Amino acid sequence: MRNNLWIFLALGVVIGQGFAHPAEDPDKDYSLTGDDDDEQEGPAPVLLSKNETFTFDVGKNARLSCKVENDKSGVIMWDFNGNNLWSDKIVFTASEHPNFRLEDDHSLRIINITSRDSGTFKCSVIYGEHIQAVLYKVEVAVPPKIVQFSPDSNKVTVDKGHSLTLICEANGFPTPVVSWYKKTKHNEENIGGSKVQIGMVNRKHSGTYECRASNNKGEYDTRSIDVHVLYEPEVEVESDVVLGGEGYESELVCTVHGEPKAKVTWVKDELPLLNNHNHITLEDKGNKHFLKISGTKRSDFGSYKCIGQNSKGNSSKTITLSGIPSRPKFQAAEEASGTGSPVLTWAVDSYAPISIYELLYRLQDKGEWKSIDVPVEGSERPGTNTFIAKHTLNELEPGTYQAQLRAKNIYGWSELSELHTFSGNVVNSEEPSETGLKLESSVNNSNAASELRISLAFVASLLIAQFYC
Repeated sequence: MRNNLWIFLALGVVIGQGFAHPAEDPDKDYSLTGDDDDEQEGPAPVLLSKNETFTFDVGKNARLSCKVENDKSGVIMWDFNGNNLWSDKIVFTASEHPNFRLEDDHSLRIINITSRDSGTFKCSVIYGEHIQAVLYKVEVAVPPKIVQFSPDSNKVTVDKGHSLTLICEANGFPTPVVSWYKKTKHNEENIGGSKVQIGMVNRKHSGTYECRASNNKGEYDTRSIDVHVLYEPEVEVESDVVLGGEGYESELVCTVHGEPKAKVTWVKDELPLLNNHNHITLEDKGNKHFLKISGTKRSDFGSYKCIGQNSKGNSSKTITLSGIPSRPKFQAAEEASGTGSPVLTWAVDSYAPISIYELLYRLQDKGEWKSIDVPVEGSERPGTNTFIAKHTLNELEPGTYQAQLRAKNIYGWSELSELHTFSGNVVNSEEPSETGLKLESSVNNSNAASELRISLAFVASLLIAQFYC
């Protein structure tokens, strides 16, 4: 037992001596070689790819190259928006982008590109302390998409006089242009950009409005809204006075707008008129309302009121059916042949015969109005109820004149016409007057007599001189 112990101790000493390091020689060079050498193997790598910007459509595939000469000598890395994807094919964040692929030639391939792939890609080549890099800016064309729409409905109701704001915003690349359009019956009107404000709406603001977001590639997104304006009736008439004649048919017309739709009533002498009552017919065509009187009587002349009424209020307009002549209208003035005097011509409508015209005239903007009655003899009546008449104003001084006219029939006087401007007589100063001719003749006779006396005196002087000589 004691002999075995000594054997084990001897073996331990031998083994310990076998693993002991030799003493270091301070004069010996212990420099390292192989993989631990600080110098890089092979020529330096050269990055050949250049910076570029690309725009791709959604769903397309993209390839970003990283072409490197002597690529085995350096470390090649790909970054996306500042985050490392690969470093010499060692995966870092590339797993977060399953549609990214690293090719054997170091290019980066993007499969089925989406908008989230927009950004900056960088390929770097590292060789010792030297870094080369190429940058790619990738833009993904995204069709316009409306993301905010207000009021968020396809229909909005607003009272007349209130304000209305339309808002429409869209995303996409290139950045879409957003515009609002007001639809009309046959066209459309551009009314503004992404935000349209209407301070006080009225009935004309009712209709369909469309927001259109478009880009320069011809792609667009649209959304529409119907604006419904509530307002009290608005009544319009074609004429305040309608010319009528006994025995003829008369027609009165009013246009009524209102929302909700207005109920229309015709009234005469504060009494509502009924359809097909006596000789009166009431008709509606859309917003137009007609009152027709067949075989008009003198008692039918007077004031008629067209009244529109709905839940928002009521309004009315008055139309006068009258037998008096219409307001006369002057036509272009002419000159009477030979005298240069102005000839005034006018037209007036009347179912009843015209009994007289009153013509007023004066120098323009000064002087008293002169009034003359113009007889109706010679008036022409080319139409059923149109009279055309003319009158010559003689002995007017040269200058600019103004005229007004009114006509009368059995029902009374018409309104005065509008002011009409015309020129007075045209005097030809080159034509000698009769007095001038007489004066010239008298002077010529006097000159002839003087010349005769001078001639006789000269002859007498010659005879006397010859006698004495």
